[in-house]
Amino acid sequence: MHTLIAFATQWGSKHGGIDSFNADFLSAFAAAYSSDAQVICIVASAIPEEIVLADGLGVKLVPLPYAPINAVLDGAHARAGIAELRAKGIAFDSDITVWLGHDRFTGEPAIEAARATGGRSALIHHMSYAAYESYAESSRAAHDKEQTQRTLFEQADIALAVGPLLRNALGDLLGARKPVCMLIPGLAEI
Repeated sequence: MHTLIAFATQWGSKHGGIDSFNADFLSAFAAAYSSDAQVICIVASAIPEEIVLADGLGVKLVPLPYAPINAVLDGAHARAGIAELRAKGIAFDSDITVWLGHDRFTGEPAIEAARATGGRSALIHHMSYAAYESYAESSRAAHDKEQTQRTLFEQADIALAVGPLLRNALGDLLGARKPVCMLIPGLAEI
């Protein structure tokens, strides 16, 4: 059975943004491929109700054993997540596993987990710092965040982006080094 293992800071939409997208994406993926793939999400923390809710959507939620200090996860979180999977007896075939990270927030642990256990790493590009960060913070902050993105996406096996604008921005960031696949999100059922 194929496995998709994502890293996220939280489950659901309480903090919006990447976590909200992640929950919708993984739930839809689990519904579409329920007989062919197991879907797992390693999160910084989760309450029992979130674990039950995710399970009902076909996603196994695995909280880290300790809450990270900030919203950006790193290689240590990858190692802790892998240890949690093993402790819970969650098996996966490394040859048919994809480790999913979201931009600079959870990209590093996805890449690190793929290197440590096998499988492929995939990152989703969620924001173009060159387009707005110099207005929000400073041009230096924009440059630093963009450099971090470039480094992560160059290391990832698969580069994904949300919508045509971010696909083009990631294509500009990477040049011709690798193809960028576009994800087109649907509308949430309300």
